[in-house]
Amino acid sequence: MKGRALILEAFAAGFYVNITRSLAPIFMAAMGLTIKEILLINLYSYFFAFLFSAFLYKFRKFLLINPKKYLLAFHFAERVFWCSLPIAYSFDLLFLAYPLAVISSIPTSAFITLEIHAIEDREEKKKVLYYRSALSALSNMLGAMTTVFLLFVLEGAEKYLVLYSLAFLSGIFSSILVLTFEPKQVKIFEPSEEVRVRYANVLLFVLLLNSSSAIIGATWAPYVMKRLNAPDYLAASLGTMQTLASIISPIFWAKRSYRDYRLAIATLSVFPILIFSLNVPELHVALAFSYAFLLSAANILSSFLFAEISEARDRLAFLSTTVATLSQLLGMGVAHSADKVEEIFIFSSLLLIAALLLTFFTISETAIDPERARIYSRAVYTTTIQGYSFSIYVTKEVSLLALRLIALVFIIAVLTFLYRFAYYLAG
Repeated sequence: MKGRALILEAFAAGFYVNITRSLAPIFMAAMGLTIKEILLINLYSYFFAFLFSAFLYKFRKFLLINPKKYLLAFHFAERVFWCSLPIAYSFDLLFLAYPLAVISSIPTSAFITLEIHAIEDREEKKKVLYYRSALSALSNMLGAMTTVFLLFVLEGAEKYLVLYSLAFLSGIFSSILVLTFEPKQVKIFEPSEEVRVRYANVLLFVLLLNSSSAIIGATWAPYVMKRLNAPDYLAASLGTMQTLASIISPIFWAKRSYRDYRLAIATLSVFPILIFSLNVPELHVALAFSYAFLLSAANILSSFLFAEISEARDRLAFLSTTVATLSQLLGMGVAHSADKVEEIFIFSSLLLIAALLLTFFTISETAIDPERARIYSRAVYTTTIQGYSFSIYVTKEVSLLALRLIALVFIIAVLTFLYRFAYYLAG
């Protein structure tokens, strides 16, 4: 029953997720926001989302006491916030609703991951993962086709309200299915240093990969609308083709060698350059299919690498969502720092090249020289941990210094006020 509920939840959620996530940048562009403004709202949204995800990771033991309660609460809240974007925009509250939507998605993803990995029977877990992936892809495709069709046949801003309303109905049905989940107690696993080194490098690879795809996801559709004057339904077709590729591509990539995965990432790094090189909007639809086809290989590779360290699932479930959020923040930050639109796509390409270098030199499964990869991976791990510790130390000291200065200024202001007040009374 639990496996079936997880599978049905993925089918119902896929339709909702596709419409709400793919439509958001198109909706913002249609409402008049520039690419820079879209990047900015994503940037500060994912900044607060990252802080929230780090908080969840820190206190995950508390959340795991009653995971079903928290899963249901966040699962429902996420759907409310995402589907309220058109209404929020009409009241000039998009700047508030969008960050809340992004933030509420984080714990939902973590708890669903925990639910899947709590299935003890390996064969049943594989079936659940396979059927969730297949039905979610099918539902995503239905959502993408619905989006393109309604954007084409309907007029005005009301079409976005219709689409988000349909997404809400599908999303609420998936929340009802969560009521049938029966979470088990999650055992807290303390990984060895070797496991820490492995998942640190895998997470760094995922961070770079997702940062690049975050840039593409947030800017590609608005780019063809703003720069190439394409209609919104054609921009939405980019997402449809990417969804179609995500359904077909796993069949091709499932049993490929690690060398093929490296080649796919190397080819993928050229695609951001192609995006701003093509001036014909219709060609971007075909380009979107090819891009998603190659991106699927990179995502399958990351799934295989995560499978090797799945025993640390309590950490990975929450840490992977933190990294996913951080990748969005990094992508939006890098893109927003660009002076020209073309530079945004160049930065995306550079992030993919950095991810490719990690597969060559630090991840033993994909490295050219696995023995040297263990040395390089430990060096990267040590460097990143030391950099993280130093950053935390500096942030803490700067924060304390800022608080002391604020307190000092406040005291001086109070003393000045009291002195003037006493002078006034004496006069």
